[in-house]
Amino acid sequence: MISEALIGTVVNVYLETSNKKQIVVQLQSRELDSLDLSIGLSLYASWHPEDCHLV
Repeated sequence: MISEALIGTVVNVYLETSNKKQIVVQLQSRELDSLDLSIGLSLYASWHPEDCHLV
């Protein structure tokens, strides 16, 4: 994880892949509360394809 930004009740969590690509994940703030995230943390992220929006 490289950073996060609170936007109302939605939080943007910015992830960086091993090849330096950035992924932005939007979570409800209540979802973020259940996660143990910190800047610099290595993690595994996955999602259902139907939940993804590529811009």
